[in-house]
Amino acid sequence: MPNGRLNVPEPRNEPVLDYAPGSAERAALEARLKQMLGDRVEIPVIAGEREIRTGRTQDVVCPHDHGHALGTCHQAGAAEVEAAVAASQEAWPAWSAMPFEERAAIMGNTVLWKPASTALLSGYYVMKLLEEAGLPPGVINFVPGPGATVGDPVLASRHLAGIHFTGSTPVFQRMWRTIGDQIESYETYPRIVGETGGKDFVFAHPSADSAALTTALIRGAFEYQGQKCSAASRAYVPASLWGEVRERLCDELATVKMGSPVDFSNFMAAVIDQSSFNNISGYLADAEGDSAYEIVSGGGRDDAAGYFVEPTVVRSEDPRSRLMSEEIFGPVLTLYVYADNALDEALELCDTTSPYALTGAVFARDRAAVASVGDRLRHAAGNFYINDKPTGAVVGQQPFGGARASGTNDKAGSMANLLRWTSQRAVKENFAPPVDYRYPHMD
Repeated sequence: MPNGRLNVPEPRNEPVLDYAPGSAERAALEARLKQMLGDRVEIPVIAGEREIRTGRTQDVVCPHDHGHALGTCHQAGAAEVEAAVAASQEAWPAWSAMPFEERAAIMGNTVLWKPASTALLSGYYVMKLLEEAGLPPGVINFVPGPGATVGDPVLASRHLAGIHFTGSTPVFQRMWRTIGDQIESYETYPRIVGETGGKDFVFAHPSADSAALTTALIRGAFEYQGQKCSAASRAYVPASLWGEVRERLCDELATVKMGSPVDFSNFMAAVIDQSSFNNISGYLADAEGDSAYEIVSGGGRDDAAGYFVEPTVVRSEDPRSRLMSEEIFGPVLTLYVYADNALDEALELCDTTSPYALTGAVFARDRAAVASVGDRLRHAAGNFYINDKPTGAVVGQQPFGGARASGTNDKAGSMANLLRWTSQRAVKENFAPPVDYRYPHMD
């Protein structure tokens, strides 16, 4: 056993840079973006030391210019999944025998990694970085492909020991159900961690600062085109503030530019793909056709060249309407304006309207209100923000996760999550073992 004092490397976040005009980081980023737009990367399946090119390919395109392909990704099937499982099992004995601190300096357990079909190129680059960091073959196996095509044989493998999932609530529920139905077939009980959907809220108290609230709504709802599970998707605004907040929202959103992410003056780009564009458009069509909704700002969309959806603010007269309760995953913020003297009812609506409990925020200058609202909504958000947008959790500072339909709340980025993937072993040594089976009370 080691008798030294071990120092496990601490994860460090990348510094937050401004990319201001004339800065070195901006010049470097612009040059790299230009280079990447000219590249066409071939992305293989990676199983152990093998790079597998199946011939079943999917183009990786720019969402803002879907005629421009950045790469081609080979899709895994059952045979490739089997090869990846075999590679992980071959790598496991030596890898698991390595000292903890040496494994922690690179990743943790042997895994199969299925990247999201809309994030194949970034996933591939991360995989290559891990290899450069010294990751041995077979410890992480890269298996891009359709969800069921990859997932079904993985769930059927007797070697499955756990799942760490990020994605939709229905998919996670189906996976859990499948595991439960065949639980006797596994070598060990699989550990299941999931971070799924959200219908994240901003609750404004009458004492809120309207300028700070407006900025948080715009950034929280529309950065990254609202394509964050933590994005602000619904808001509760007191009637006493609504006039000023509405005016500020409309004025500020009129200045928002949308276009290519290569142009740094754009605040927004396109949503990720055609499916997402169609889904968001369906919600906007509902808002346009129902008198219970008022489109306060935005609503436009165009997929001719890229999948563009304007930042859209909708006011709902019904606090439990579809747009107030369902996850949209796009740049649509739905507001409910409540009477100042109906604060308790508004908090009840915020707590119970959505099945999710991922992130939420309160805006208030009254400190007693901050405390009371935070307590009232303690089960409505796994990550709760005070006078800040409900997005942007930082590893090492804000462990991330949510409960209810938002997942198992295992807090990615924390020790609690890491411990889920360890298997404890207790050892007892007796320095004076008994030599007679008889106990004193037997005399």
